[in-house]
Amino acid sequence: MIHFYDSGHPGQGVLPHPTEALPPLSFEGFTAQAPKVTTPDATVVGFLSDLNKELMDHFALSLTYRPRFQIAKFMQAYVSAAGKPSEALDLQIVSKVIPKIRYSHRGDFGESLTQFSKQLEQMWPFEGQEPIHSKRVLELLKAQA
Repeated sequence: MIHFYDSGHPGQGVLPHPTEALPPLSFEGFTAQAPKVTTPDATVVGFLSDLNKELMDHFALSLTYRPRFQIAKFMQAYVSAAGKPSEALDLQIVSKVIPKIRYSHRGDFGESLTQFSKQLEQMWPFEGQEPIHSKRVLELLKAQA
């Protein structure tokens, strides 16, 4: 988890604590890899399609083409800069998918979150890894429900 601190300088806002900040991605790494990476991995495309179905089933929400495309492009950039594909996808679910769920107000919302979290883990396309950040945020969301 990233902790924030006050920089102490007026007008500079709040910054991530230096010991908790994520490492920067390398633009040079991305540009060197960009010509090699032209289409999203078929496994990820299939996962995003399945994820869309789960969103529809549990929350009557859709993951449209634009966010799917943005997720795939982010993953390409993240991996090109020496990041792990599993972590890239996990971060994108936290930032692009779970916020959509936040505004769903169904009577069985808590149970839907539990089932969705289980399905997410079962569908996860990276064997031996799991969506750690997504599961944690879904648990927090369930606690607030």
